Amino acid sequence: MRALKSKRRLDTLVSEARLRRSGRIGKVFYFSVVLAVCFYLLHVLAANRLYLQAPGSVTKDNVVLAPDYNGMVVDVLVEDGQTVHADMAVAQLRSIDVLADVADLVIDVNRLSGDLATRRSRLNVLDTLIPTARVRVATLRDSLVDSKKLLQQGYSTRKRLEDLEEKYYEAERELSQLQAERGTLAEEIARGEQNYAVAGASLAQLRSHYAEGLIRASIGGTVSELDIHPGQIVPRGTPLMRILSGPAYVVGFMEPGRLFRAEVGDEVFVRVGLTQVRGEIVEILGIAPAIPSEFQISFDSTQRMQQFRVRVDDGLPAEMPLFTTVKVTGTWNVVSRVVALLQALRAPDETGR
Repeated sequence: MRALKSKRRLDTLVSEARLRRSGRIGKVFYFSVVLAVCFYLLHVLAANRLYLQAPGSVTKDNVVLAPDYNGMVVDVLVEDGQTVHADMAVAQLRSIDVLADVADLVIDVNRLSGDLATRRSRLNVLDTLIPTARVRVATLRDSLVDSKKLLQQGYSTRKRLEDLEEKYYEAERELSQLQAERGTLAEEIARGEQNYAVAGASLAQLRSHYAEGLIRASIGGTVSELDIHPGQIVPRGTPLMRILSGPAYVVGFMEPGRLFRAEVGDEVFVRVGLTQVRGEIVEILGIAPAIPSEFQISFDSTQRMQQFRVRVDDGLPAEMPLFTTVKVTGTWNVVSRVVALLQALRAPDETGR
């Protein structure tokens, strides 16, 4: 017979030793992710106030051409992007209001000219009559003196003396009237000549300013934002086009309540995508206007930021054409440093080619 083996008791089994795994790596990874998220949120929410990371745009000095009268576009003489020189005709308008003003001034000038001609003619007549009237007064005065002597000698009558006195006083009255009329007429002619000169100058100035409705470029440059066509009605002050002139530069926008310090002469990076150039802050304006619509945050109140201007001495590359939206950062910015490193590594390859 086989001997019976005693059953192994379960309560006496020794548990297997578990391998202890260190949780240090997981904790480090977890806290790294948390810190990265925190830094990202801080960068998104407050980066513009902590360090220089400003939106900007490539632009040039420009002049907006706009008429100072209501009119209709007759012809557009340039195209968008065309180079123009100063005083070059770029468009032609037709204004009923200006033409009506010109017609009214022409009528006024003609009326004043006619009035002046009439008064001058009357003045010439008076200049002829007054000497004759003076001779008549002098003759009657002498006759009156002689008549008084003859009356004393008994060779004349009282009736004749009274007739001579009446004629003498009548001649003096007529002479006084002619002289008074001449004085008044001379003053009216002087005022009329002044009014005629003012009306003529206004007419000449209006015609010169209107210049047959031709709109001319005030400076030389490149036509931009041309959005008019023949037949279009343009109210006074409506921008017709913009003339861009001079070298391109960058206009940036900084937060007013920033913690960092930006000064004229600071070196910065201007970046769009992986294209980046070095620039220098040349002007910080003391105003905070409303920023352009492309930089505004949706469903937010109108943002206002302080403007500054960045000059790029070597010129902006072809990858940064006018009106490109760029980012202006400090030279210590990590992303800008990485892009600068990539550009430095790519430069030898392009040189070898």
